[in-house]
Amino acid sequence: GVTVSDITIQQGVKGGRSWPVTNPDDSPATLTDYTARAEVRKSEEQTSTLLATLNTSIVGSDVIVQWGDIETRAWTWGSGYADVILLDATGEGVLVVWQGQVKIDKVVTSRA
Repeated sequence: GVTVSDITIQQGVKGGRSWPVTNPDDSPATLTDYTARAEVRKSEEQTSTLLATLNTSIVGSDVIVQWGDIETRAWTWGSGYADVILLDATGEGVLVVWQGQVKIDKVVTSRA
């Protein structure tokens, strides 16, 4: 099933999360030709204001979301709702890998 949890992103610090995708028998799923998409929006509606599109990749049977330090420094929002969708080779959504709220933990130290 879908993983539901909140993620706190430290602003100005690179980071990421990964989620394994498994078959019904719990063996690692084969994700050849699959892609993923992740968006953060102001509310839990597809028509809500888009706050960020997160970088996604697939390595083996893991769906990975990453963000960079410079990218997060530009964010002026404090929280939003997000999900990570697995897409098949035709671009059809086939699985919600993760959903939850994204919260930004502001930092005060600047980059040198």
